[in-house]
Amino acid sequence: MYCGQWRGKFRHGFGKQTWPDGARYEGQWMNNKAHGRGVFYHVDGDVFDGEWLNDKAHGFGTYYNINGSKYEGEWVDDLQDGNGKETWKDGSVYEGMYQ
Repeated sequence: MYCGQWRGKFRHGFGKQTWPDGARYEGQWMNNKAHGRGVFYHVDGDVFDGEWLNDKAHGFGTYYNINGSKYEGEWVDDLQDGNGKETWKDGSVYEGMYQ
């Protein structure tokens, strides 16, 4: 289900999409794709809050894992890529480059 702005037949502008499994995205859309700033809530409880490009995490974003770990940094094509910082529940930290 989608509730938000449209441009013709395309989701475009701000909107909220919820899938049958309970996953949801709240944020910017362009030509029917997540594009711009947005938050994706995974069914398992993980959350990605950041920048999107053509339905993929791209730019700066923070991924919160339900197990207590967190990654803050750069993303390219839905993957951690560039400068970032990852912290784990036990207090371990890695800060540096990802590829």
